[in-house]
Amino acid sequence: MLLGKLHFYGIRGVAEDWFTFYLTKTKQKVELKLRNTTKTFFSDWGTLQHGVPQASIIGTRFFLINKKELPLRINSISQPVYICVFMTFQILMIV
Repeated sequence: MLLGKLHFYGIRGVAEDWFTFYLTKTKQKVELKLRNTTKTFFSDWGTLQHGVPQASIIGTRFFLINKKELPLRINSISQPVYICVFMTFQILMIV
C-alpha cells in the first residue's frame, strides 16, 4: 500500500527501487534488557512483514504519508483517531 502511494506521488526509478528494497528486504531484530539485571536477550534477525523499521528517521515520514489520507476516509459522523507509531514495550521477568 505504501509503495503504491509513493508511486502515485511520483517516486520512480532508483528512488522507487530503494524504497522497495527498504520496505521489503530490510531486516530487524529485537533487544530485550531485563530491568534490574544485566541480562540482555536478542531475537533472531527477521524481515518485517508489515510496517516500517522502527526507530528509523524515515519511518515518521511514511506515517505522515499514510496519515495524509485520513481526512478523506473519515465521514461526517466519525471521530478522528490518530495513531502513535512509537510504542514502548516493557518485558518483565517473573521469578
